[in-house]
Formats: sequence, C-alpha cells, structure tokens
Amino acid sequence: MIEKDIHMNTLEFQKTLREKGSYTTAEPSVYSPLDRLLGRTDTWYYLKIFRVIASGAIVARMGRYDTPFWGKQSYEILQAAEACGAKIKISGCENVTRLDKPVVYVSNHMSMLETMLYPGILLAFRGLATVVKESLLTYPVFGHIMCAVDPISVSRRNPRDDLKEVLSKGETILRAGRSVLIFPQATRRVEFNPDEFNSLGVKLAKKAGVPVVPIALKTDFHSNGIRFKDIGDLDRHKPVYFKFGPAMEITGNGRTEHEKTVEFIETNLREWGAIIEEGAKSAGKDKQL
Repeated sequence: MIEKDIHMNTLEFQKTLREKGSYTTAEPSVYSPLDRLLGRTDTWYYLKIFRVIASGAIVARMGRYDTPFWGKQSYEILQAAEACGAKIKISGCENVTRLDKPVVYVSNHMSMLETMLYPGILLAFRGLATVVKESLLTYPVFGHIMCAVDPISVSRRNPRDDLKEVLSKGETILRAGRSVLIFPQATRRVEFNPDEFNSLGVKLAKKAGVPVVPIALKTDFHSNGIRFKDIGDLDRHKPVYFKFGPAMEITGNGRTEHEKTVEFIETNLREWGAIIEEGAKSAGKDKQL
C-alpha cells in the first residue's frame, strides 16, 4: 500500500470515530498471506511493527515527524494487528466528539498494543501528549519518535518531582489545546487492581480546568513477554477493546470523579472477562459488577 493510500485510510478511520462514535474490525478477519506463510508464529506482526518504527525514527531524526505522520503510523500498526486476526472494537467516542476543549484521558494499561494504537485513535479529536517513562526517550530507534512527539516524561525515581512535572507541563499543554493521556498504573499488567490506580489524571484535570475522560481497554491479544516485555505471543482469540466513558468536570477535591473513573474501567473489564485483583478497597465489592 502506497503512503498516500495509508494516509487517506487513516483519515477515513478517524472520520469514522468522529461521525459514528465507534469502529469494529470488518468481518471476516483476513490474515496476511505473509502471516500464513510464516505459520502464524507472530513473526510477520513484529517485522511489520519494526518496519513502521524504524521508518518513523528516520523521519524523526530528519525533523519531519509531525502529528499526521504519528497518526498514520499508529493506523499502520492497527492494520498489522487486524491482518494477524485482531478483532478491534472501539466505542463511546461520541463522549469526546461533542466536546470543544482538550481533556485528560485516564486509561488502564495492559500491553504494548495500546501504546501504539492510541495515537491513531485519539488524534481523531485533537492534538495529544502522553505521559511516558523518561527512559523511553533514550530507547534505540523508538526514542527518536518519542522525543519528536513532545511527551511529558517522568523518571519514576522521585514521585514528588514527577507530580510537579506532570501538573506543570500538562497544564501548559492542555491550555495550548492538546489533550493529555495518562496511565495511572505503575506498570502495564493484564490484571487490574483498582487500589493501584492513582488519581494523577484527576489532579491534572482539576488544575487545568478541563474534563477527565476514562477509557477502559483490554489488549491482551498482544501479551507481555517474559524475557522482553514488549514482545509477547499473540492470542488471536481475544478481541481488542477500547471504550470511552463520559467526560467529567472535576468538582471539589476530585475524589468522586476518580472513583467513577476506576468504577467505569473495572466494570467494563469485568464484562470483557478480564482479571480483577481484589485489593483492600475492592475486597468487599461484588465481583459481578
């Protein structure tokens, strides 16, 4: 597929999210001939991802990696996942489309897949900045892309300094019109523990005077690897879910909005059959929520 076709398909995909509020992989899933040729060993999928990242790094080093290119590359990876059998379901986008200002997206974090797919999805609505580990900026190849998209980086060595950085740079970005994506969990995990979900997103939304939008996702189609966390087996029987919740303006200290955010994510994960760990706060809750 030539670059112009990919760009046009990306724009059409993003238009679908804005106008219909949802997206579902067309039936039936069509496996790539190369994927079939390689015996569905996941090799083609990772070769495709590496090619996308490597080409992006070259563009970034040339100083030409802009927002449309970021969205296009994200959509290429979505297509690669679908070509390997991923059934992707995105819903609730109308909760964002109707807004006329940036938001703070707060999402659970399950695998590497959402890191790669979120730009193509969220850039359908407005500019985006993500909160990432500082170490990602120095990754070989991938680090060039991370630097080019101007993220908010945190060291994870000093929680107080990280909080200041997110609140300060995040507020500047939001006031300039870009939304911010935050993963409040310490690390990506298949299991979801509500007690490990911090309120950083709500704090930022309150400081900047913008709504918070929860997003529940289930992306264990792309599992976390044992030796290399980014490279795990594909489970082609597991659908990929992204669901946007209602936008919430922050009132008071934000505790209510934080609790509603966690409840939205937990409820959808239960519905999708994900693993919920019962922490101190959630031990008494009905597991069938």
